[in-house]
Amino acid sequence: MKTIPPLAIKHLSYVDPIMAGIINKRGVIEIPEVDDHFYSLVMSIVYQQLSFKAAATIFKRLQEHVNYDMKPEILWRLDEDTYRSFGVSRQKATYILDISRHFIEQPEKFHHLHQQTDDEVTTNLTSIKGVGKWTAQMFLMFTLMRDDVFPVDDLGIRTAITKLYGVPKDAPKKEFELLAARWAPYRSHACHYLWNQHDK
Repeated sequence: MKTIPPLAIKHLSYVDPIMAGIINKRGVIEIPEVDDHFYSLVMSIVYQQLSFKAAATIFKRLQEHVNYDMKPEILWRLDEDTYRSFGVSRQKATYILDISRHFIEQPEKFHHLHQQTDDEVTTNLTSIKGVGKWTAQMFLMFTLMRDDVFPVDDLGIRTAITKLYGVPKDAPKKEFELLAARWAPYRSHACHYLWNQHDK
């Protein structure tokens, strides 16, 4: 776990009164850090478009099946029906298998992601079947721990902004991005507060 940096808290509180209120209520929050690149991507695929509870249950079944040894060589040997037995959709199973194949065949592609820019990381990751921009952004935020990522397509973020800032839920992405611009260069941390605003 890592905590929100003091500089980020100070900046967000200064530029945005609404965000300052959330920070005052929540205080310093912890950010879960997933430093295993392969594990992180597989987890993101499983969690896509599911509630946290449902995804956590499915992911735990997968982990238990492989005795928590989440390596590409092991997940690659599982067939689609096995993934289906955990609750993983057939489409997501093909994505996990493709991620596994990439890590087996091109491991060097993933060794230096931490040295790349956000755009370079996104380009590399989205070349894998099933890894879209949102998944790449989650990787940037929770694995590489980048400070200034804004996942505009994340439903939780859009819902929070609609509720707190009055941006219509069907507004163009540009409106959400313009509002979030005030949080730069700490947009990731603003999102962490939006996700965690009600947690205690």
